[in-house]
Order: sequence, then structure tokens, then C-alpha cells
Amino acid sequence: MKYFLCLFLIFAVTDLFPQQDSTKVDSTTVDFDLFTVKLKDNLLQVISNEGSLMFTQKFENPAFTTADLDSDSVDEYILIDYKILDQKKDYTIYVYNTIDTFYCIDSIRSGFYEPYVFYSDEVKGNVIIAGMPGFDELNLGKADISLPLNIWQYGENGIVLINDQIYDLFLSENDSVVDYLDVYFDSNIKNCNSSEQVNNIIATGYINYKNAGELSDAAQFLLKYYLCTDVDNFKKKIEKL
Repeated sequence: MKYFLCLFLIFAVTDLFPQQDSTKVDSTTVDFDLFTVKLKDNLLQVISNEGSLMFTQKFENPAFTTADLDSDSVDEYILIDYKILDQKKDYTIYVYNTIDTFYCIDSIRSGFYEPYVFYSDEVKGNVIIAGMPGFDELNLGKADISLPLNIWQYGENGIVLINDQIYDLFLSENDSVVDYLDVYFDSNIKNCNSSEQVNNIIATGYINYKNAGELSDAAQFLLKYYLCTDVDNFKKKIEKL
């Protein structure tokens, strides 16, 4: 949600990662114990200490950083790539193992939401903040982009969704959603047509409240901002995305 997030400071869109994250953006070459990882233009290459090519892959618009995602004191290599869809950036984040050998642990499609790494006090470790790409369809043709969050953590069971372990981040995101909608409806006629123009942002707020376990707040939020008679159908639709 580049325009919307910029306005309400959900995270800094001028940088790949937010200021409060736990990552550091490195140079194009990173040395690990047994190999060197190089990202030049759109080509990722991994060269062993003996000089042999261990891994190679092309991307479209890659950028990267390193961070310790599983709290084992060894940084993973994290690459974020995007393609253009509906004149918007559609993101995927890739996480690579760097112990002994180099391989992709998993990838997460984030849709129109720019993913980032964040240290969460709630789980006492780094997590990946990504969007829910199923909600891209509500953002097609709109300038202000909005997706609900998915929060992922890497551990012994791989990269798993931990929305049910997070609370504060969903609510802090929704503070900005509510501010946006209040300003919007203060300057527009409060009717169904107005709601449909920002149904992507309304969907974001509703799902974020649900992910935080605030079911009552989610229901009240939807009734306050979605002013159409098909509210029940809209609710069913976004709960399936």
C-alpha cells in the first residue's frame, strides 16, 4: 500500500525495510563460511570457496538483506523480488539457508504489500511481515493499495504462519486504517458508493481485527465503514480471500 502506507507511516516505503526492523542492507556480495553470495543486476550466484558455481538464479527486480530469522546466531539470506501487475509492484520474498550449503528454504508471495523483517517482542524473535495476496483483486485499478497482514516465523518446522501469536502489530496497522477511513468519509458522502471506492481498505481493517482475535471490533468496524446492503456477502467474500 505504497501511497496509503506513506501517508500513515505503517512502514517506510522509501527503504526496503522499516527503520525499526532488525535487518541490515548489505553490499552486493556477502561472504559466508563456505561460499560467497553475489547479486549483480538480476542474477543471483553462489560461489564456493574453491571457486565453483554452486547456485544460480535470475530474478526480475531483486534486492536483499541478511537477518537471523531462526535465532541460531547465523544469518539467513533474504531476497525480495517484484514484478509489475496492474502498474503496481507484486512482491515475493525468498529465504535461503546459509549453513553448510545454499538453498531456498521457502518463498512467500506478498502481493502488493512490500514485505519486511521485523523484531517482535511478542515472540521474541525476527518475523516476516507480508501481505495477503488474495486481496490484490480488491486493489486493481485503485491508487491507494491496502492488504491485510500475514506474519511468518522461521523455526525448526520451517516457515510457518503465526498470526495467532501476534496482537499488537495488527492493531497498530489498523490505527492507520481507521485514520484513513475517517478522513475519507469526512470529505465524502457517506453512502454505498463511497464504501465501494475504499472496499480494499475496509477489507484490510476487518481481516486485521479478525487476525488479532478482536471479533467484536471487526464486526463493528465493518458495519461502520461498509455502507452497502450486501455487507453480509462482502464479509463472506473477504473471509474467503
